[in-house]
Amino acid sequence: MKKSIIVSVAIVILVSIAMLGCAPSSSPEPAPTTGTDNPLAGVAVKPDGSPYKIANLLPTLCNDYAVGMMNVPKLYIEMAGGEYVSYNPDFDPQAQMAEVEDVITAGVDAIMIVPVDTELMKPSLEAAEAAGIPIFNYEMMMNSDKITYRQEPDSVELGRVCAEEFIKYAKSTGEHYYVYEIWGVMQMAGTQRRHQGLHEVLDQYPDIVTVLESPACDYTPDLAMAAIMDTFPTHPELNAVIEQGSMVQGVVEAFRSLGILHPVGDPNHIPFFGIDDDAGACKAIRDGWCDGVTSHSPHENMDVVTKALLTKVCCGRDIPKEVLIPGHWITIENLDEPDYGAKKIWGEMPLDDFAQWGILDMSHIIETPTADMKLSGY
Repeated sequence: MKKSIIVSVAIVILVSIAMLGCAPSSSPEPAPTTGTDNPLAGVAVKPDGSPYKIANLLPTLCNDYAVGMMNVPKLYIEMAGGEYVSYNPDFDPQAQMAEVEDVITAGVDAIMIVPVDTELMKPSLEAAEAAGIPIFNYEMMMNSDKITYRQEPDSVELGRVCAEEFIKYAKSTGEHYYVYEIWGVMQMAGTQRRHQGLHEVLDQYPDIVTVLESPACDYTPDLAMAAIMDTFPTHPELNAVIEQGSMVQGVVEAFRSLGILHPVGDPNHIPFFGIDDDAGACKAIRDGWCDGVTSHSPHENMDVVTKALLTKVCCGRDIPKEVLIPGHWITIENLDEPDYGAKKIWGEMPLDDFAQWGILDMSHIIETPTADMKLSGY
């Protein structure tokens, strides 16, 4: 069955924020592996000196967030002395099922996964669990008692925060807004929860908000651009956009093409709000086109799930069964104020040198595992 495999020594995939699709680039510089700069040193090395082998099953690589999901755990696991391999099924659940079979056969020590389809993937992952391979499900949580660990950005809260900020804006103008909601991947549970959070707020204000929903745009800027280009001319009442993630640059380019791109504060500005503080969103905020986005960081999210895996699998320590990662609202006012010891908001960090990203301080959720934490004889 067709699939794409990205080995830990392979290329880093860059995504064009100008909607040019996926393109390869050079590998990042090696991370430090010894000394005080590397608290993870030795964590992923077994008592016999061999490395723990970790597989990361991604849903796609065609956006910056997914590039972060691939490369942050690569950085951490290799700093810890482990071996890392990642797979890209390009949103094909059948290909992802075949990937699970492959990693079971390969005898990996743990699987990290964002399921393309949370229901279809259950039997495959339960087979992995039956083979003694712990499952670390992140980003899109599955409802299965066979999962060792589940983690997700608090997707309902991501949508809710975005909608609350939009309602504040709408109330300040006194206008009625006809909002075009741009969908991500509709079959993904996390996407549905973002939608739920948005509507928990927006649906309380039918006097000032009416929502028209787009077709699935799969978190892809060019699909978001096409949806706006197709819909705005036939729905002249539309005067606002909320996108569900990683598609801000598609909104900018669609507005530009339609001649309706005006900066925040201009009387002709069409407000648009979003989720994900990726490069396209950060640029649009700095350029004055986008009002704001709810933060959704692969650096924070992958920091936590990778530390959870290393703590459980390599150190033999207990971890929570489920974790939700909070987000917060980002505008031009706080764009230069990253959290948790990050150098910058992830959307402004280099995608061709993940060694610069470093290890975050997410100790409010999980401590950074060290070799000293490993249990004797584990």
